[in-house]
Amino acid sequence: MSVAEWLHERSRASAYAIATHTNHRSANRIGEIAPIRFLHPRFM
Repeated sequence: MSVAEWLHERSRASAYAIATHTNHRSANRIGEIAPIRFLHPRFM
């Protein structure tokens, strides 16, 4: 898996967790999500 693919999977998982409010652990890891949001403006 390339870095781009890994970032894409992380961004999808994070966006899904935030949207559904089912994964509180991911929501608490905003420090990890922030860089992905910067790379993917559509998630901002």
